[in-house]
Amino acid sequence: MRILYVSEQDLCRGPMARVLSMKIAKELQAFGTTFDSAGVRAVTNEPPPEDLTIFMRTQRLNIASHASRPLTSTLARQSDVLLCMTHALAREARDMLSPNEQGKVLVFRKAVGLGKGVPAQEDIGGLEVFDHKDMMRLFVELKAITGRLVREIVTLDATPEDLGVKGVTKRVSSLLDQPEMRRFLAQAIRDHLERTFEPATTQQLCEWLQTLGRPLVPADVEELIAEDLSPLIQRDDSGRWDIDERVKADEERRARDQRARRVKEREEARERANAKANGAREAPPPPDDGAKLTREEAYALLMITPNTAKHEASKTYKKLLMRYHPDKFHDDEGFRQMAEAKAKRINEAWALVKDSLE
Repeated sequence: MRILYVSEQDLCRGPMARVLSMKIAKELQAFGTTFDSAGVRAVTNEPPPEDLTIFMRTQRLNIASHASRPLTSTLARQSDVLLCMTHALAREARDMLSPNEQGKVLVFRKAVGLGKGVPAQEDIGGLEVFDHKDMMRLFVELKAITGRLVREIVTLDATPEDLGVKGVTKRVSSLLDQPEMRRFLAQAIRDHLERTFEPATTQQLCEWLQTLGRPLVPADVEELIAEDLSPLIQRDDSGRWDIDERVKADEERRARDQRARRVKEREEARERANAKANGAREAPPPPDDGAKLTREEAYALLMITPNTAKHEASKTYKKLLMRYHPDKFHDDEGFRQMAEAKAKRINEAWALVKDSLE
């Protein structure tokens, strides 16, 4: 049995119920049921509040790795039971499902009561503030309810119908229930619209997918676009699907930038090859201005630190002088002048710091 806890943001009640259920199920060795959570208004991959994470750690439970995710019709369809924290959340969850699947959306407290005197109006409230007292109240409440849920499943071998699920028609496995196939179909639809340069209706997309051997009904295509391709694909004024104009503009801009980068890289490679063929030397860095060096600038220029041993610093100093020795540039007056200025600066830096080195 696959149970999905449904809360508002999937940051507090849902994650707490999930980790509590998993802990109790492990203790009771109930391995046939899986627990998950989602939020009707959740933001994807948002972490739980730090105060709640710290509190749960004091209860020897870890939710630090939890990442929120929104409730989608696909996720709801794949679950056997949706246990919602409030009646309002249950109404929103039912709206995501077809009429023959809405019966598996239940209110958590009422479902776990198994119809035994639990008031229909009684919901599990959220946290007003994240103080220790409120978190402990919610933790105790969820621990009691999830404990009863898991024990009922283990000791009574409870089924979804025992929890209150009614009238649910078993749905035939859909291509959208297979993650790899779902990604393939979404990319195929996008590529098709980009290649044909004209919008298409939902029915036209279904007929085109049929030619690929991927039969989808219009409702599946609508769901796939809404959940996996929004906002890349939008309906135009005539009600047909098309690539959003902003996405088109961004992709064209990226393509232009990529072409320009390739042209620039080829030109730079050509210039380097010509320079190498002509035996050109890389110009030394321009000399610093005539301002007096600070001790920090001197260390940086000599590529040493105050803790460098004096004999090591001396070796570095001499290597730098050799690198910028004016005689190495006798065939180019401009390079020679730059080298002279650089060598002079290096000598000034060495004179400034040599007595402070050990």
